[in-house]
Amino acid sequence: MTISTTNKFISNPLDTLFSTRIRLTSEEQEKLRAAHREFRKRFASAPQAPVLAGSAVTVTTTMGTPTNAYAGTGLSDLVVSDLIGTRDTIALPVMLEIQKLLGVEIVTKKRLQDRFKNYLEYLSID
Repeated sequence: MTISTTNKFISNPLDTLFSTRIRLTSEEQEKLRAAHREFRKRFASAPQAPVLAGSAVTVTTTMGTPTNAYAGTGLSDLVVSDLIGTRDTIALPVMLEIQKLLGVEIVTKKRLQDRFKNYLEYLSID
């Protein structure tokens, strides 16, 4: 019998919860931006030339927002763009969803362990 994480958490909750935010370096932000651009390119339509009809010009958008691609994350194209482009920090659960979505690894178990160890030292907790 398999117990899901949610059920395990409900029947055996953790006694301490940590709220963690990831501070991105400029290199990490650029890596995420590049991955997001590539992600969006997968949904781009074939280029279409503007149509001139009399005195009117019709232009068709060549890239639609890949709404369905974001559906499982609870995020949108605009939210992902904003988070990776303008935010100094990103909440850990959101960062993990973005990583999964874009196929980029920024946060690792080792990084979190190292940073948490540094934080405990900062707090003078042995």
